[in-house]
Amino acid sequence: MSDTPAPKKSGSGLLNLLVDYGPVLVFFLVYRQFSPPTDQHDAVGEVVAVVKGTGAFMLAAIVALGISRWRLGHISPMLWLSTALIVFFGSLTILLRDSMWIQIKPTVI
Repeated sequence: MSDTPAPKKSGSGLLNLLVDYGPVLVFFLVYRQFSPPTDQHDAVGEVVAVVKGTGAFMLAAIVALGISRWRLGHISPMLWLSTALIVFFGSLTILLRDSMWIQIKPTVI
């Protein structure tokens, strides 16, 4: 029997980049898709866009966590913390329909 640990899976730079920034990109794409036109001042439409974007952000962050574990062989502490904050503050945003909560996440990090 050998006491050498199993080699870690090597990750590509592109995969690391997608795991780190993919969820943010998903948020902005979904938000843009559902946001009201810029010439209209629709507060309800704005809240709907933020809530839908936040839900997609939460889902994408959890998927990124799984991809990191599956493809890279580990999950960094920063990814754990970021995903936990996204899910916590995202849940508050969706439940309370208040975009302030998801905006707190970057401040906490």
